[in-house]
Amino acid sequence: CLNLEPLPDSIEGLSNLASLRVYCDNFTAMPNCL
Repeated sequence: CLNLEPLPDSIEGLSNLASLRVYCDNFTAMPNCL
């Protein structure tokens, strides 16, 4: 995972951010996941 970008203003962007967080949570061995 890469470090997350600053929070987006759009709802679509927030949905994508949530998806990235779920993805990262499933791969906790990667050090940059939040």
